[in-house]
Amino acid sequence: MMDDSLRQKLVFMDEFPDFTMALSQLAVYRFVEKIYSKLFDIINKYVKQGVELNRIRRYLEDKAGRMKLWTINKIVKQEDVEQVESVNVIEKEPIRACIETVKTWGKSRFIERKFIYKSYPRIQYDMEGHWLETGSDSIDLSMLRALFPLYLEASRFYFHVPFNVVERPINGKINDVDNKDCISLQAVQTPDRQTLESRDANLIDWYLLVLESMQKKLHRTSRYVVADAYFAKNNFVTGLQEMKFDLVSRFRDDAALYYPTLQKPTGKKGRTKLYDGKIDMANPDTTRVQKINIDNGDLYTLIVFSKSLKQMVRLVVWYSKDGKKPKLFFSTNPKMSGKDVIEYYRTRFQIEFCFRDAKGFTGLMQSQARDVAKLSFNFNASLTSVNLAKVLARERGIPFSMASCKTMIHNAYLLERFICVSGIKPNRRLNDKLVKELIEFAAIAA
Repeated sequence: MMDDSLRQKLVFMDEFPDFTMALSQLAVYRFVEKIYSKLFDIINKYVKQGVELNRIRRYLEDKAGRMKLWTINKIVKQEDVEQVESVNVIEKEPIRACIETVKTWGKSRFIERKFIYKSYPRIQYDMEGHWLETGSDSIDLSMLRALFPLYLEASRFYFHVPFNVVERPINGKINDVDNKDCISLQAVQTPDRQTLESRDANLIDWYLLVLESMQKKLHRTSRYVVADAYFAKNNFVTGLQEMKFDLVSRFRDDAALYYPTLQKPTGKKGRTKLYDGKIDMANPDTTRVQKINIDNGDLYTLIVFSKSLKQMVRLVVWYSKDGKKPKLFFSTNPKMSGKDVIEYYRTRFQIEFCFRDAKGFTGLMQSQARDVAKLSFNFNASLTSVNLAKVLARERGIPFSMASCKTMIHNAYLLERFICVSGIKPNRRLNDKLVKELIEFAAIAA
């Protein structure tokens, strides 16, 4: 039965691209590895190498920390719950079957039940935890976490949040290009000209230094840096590529760009020819370009050689309907599609909305401090508040609006204040709909 159920899951994953297998019992994997080795090899392709699914992990915090209900202090020890007491098939019916696994740690027991349905692609997991551990002056109380390190691409996950179910990407990120949204990572102040000159540096050097300081964080999100035409310089591109970043930017209208050569290497002495002729943007060679469908003009893409950057780039040329000079967008990654280049560059404008919301609602420009550290704290606190509001809107499944967010928080505070002062304890179940209407009063409707 176990063999059939796991094979059926793999069939579902091939047939339904959005189907996700999240088998929770570690003991099941060990059993399959021992009895059905070929099946285990197939399953192992979907699991991150070196880890196993649903590890119940115990975390021990540093006892020197404070406010454990609010802050996770330094983790000094980690331990996985691996003691398996039993694995049993507790239900085997025509519609569904259930496998129950019991794990133990200390005085505590964890009962995991996996329900497999026959007629439709649904796997249901129930976990019952009996946490009987206690803390003392000598032994601190642990935290528990269930880990699911899945290795899936283009998958969709749905999460339960209060009063709603929301969709989130598998990697937990919310600042992807498709969302056309801006999430602030860090606000860094730019030095004035005198400070840069005293250090024998310029703006390019400074921004490369800032990116280098956040290199690891940025690599976890994206390897593309989007910047305006000022940064379409060889020294900036070279610095980015040394940090394994690619640049998406825009050339000047009179940039010197050349068609890559179609001539094959002759084997003779001398430098291999890199490019043919210079591109005339008014009359491009239609046999070398690819058209991209887009509104408000014509969009063409091709790989070209940039004289200023001294390398091949992916070029996207936009011809507007009003007859203005064509705009030249590019990526230093020639393998990037033309559509992605224009979509990535368009995200630059989203930063303006972040500044607008931060200035209008979270006090970005209201600090009266003169100290650099205090100003930095104010800027980052303001932009972080905007980030939190966007996350709240995303989790509630409502359109984002800082005005609405501020209105709802203000209404919730007033309502809580009225209830507290009146001394009345309302029935939350009966008044839930009314409370929701009062909180969302004057907010933008979904």
